Amino acid sequence: NHQKLEGGNLALERSMHYGIEIRVIRGLKYEGSLTTKIYVYDGLYRIVESWFDVGKSGFGVYKFKLVRIDGQPEMGSTLLKLARCLRTTPLQARPMGYLSLDLSMKKENV
Repeated sequence: NHQKLEGGNLALERSMHYGIEIRVIRGLKYEGSLTTKIYVYDGLYRIVESWFDVGKSGFGVYKFKLVRIDGQPEMGSTLLKLARCLRTTPLQARPMGYLSLDLSMKKENV
């Protein structure tokens, strides 16, 4: 069935119309969780555009373009992905300046 402008879709459309910021919480697959899914707060967003489109299943769906509000801490989902990469592949995932594998600069045997 085609989506209708009701419930969550209506709330998003009204938030866009009145300029109300929305909080975004993402559900991510995570093997370390009992439910294999965790929810992470990703910050405040402004809805700048909405439209009705045909989805993959052939039914009409409402879509919304969200823009993250400036000046917020880094997104929780980004930090979680970085932590996951550092745990599994520390040499490939480490950001410059974040991690040194030899803090003594070869003055001690590691």
